[in-house]
Amino acid sequence: GVDTIKSLIVNYKLGSSEWKSIKWVGRLTRSNVDSIDLPPLVAGIGIQNFSVFTALPNNAEDENLSNDSLETKINANSGTFLNCY
Repeated sequence: GVDTIKSLIVNYKLGSSEWKSIKWVGRLTRSNVDSIDLPPLVAGIGIQNFSVFTALPNNAEDENLSNDSLETKINANSGTFLNCY
């Protein structure tokens, strides 16, 4: 969109775990990026799916859902991941 994003909800999960959410607050202008630190994630050993999507930019419904999600595979060699973002 054209509006500066000042807040949003980041929803994420690793493997078959429950979805977790964290609120992001900042200033994100069009075509820019930012990163967040997530709490440590616990996973089983082996290949796991990491899924993330955003919701409620500026506490409003999102007008473009096509750029809100990401899914990738992580090969877990130990049970805890720190600083996944």
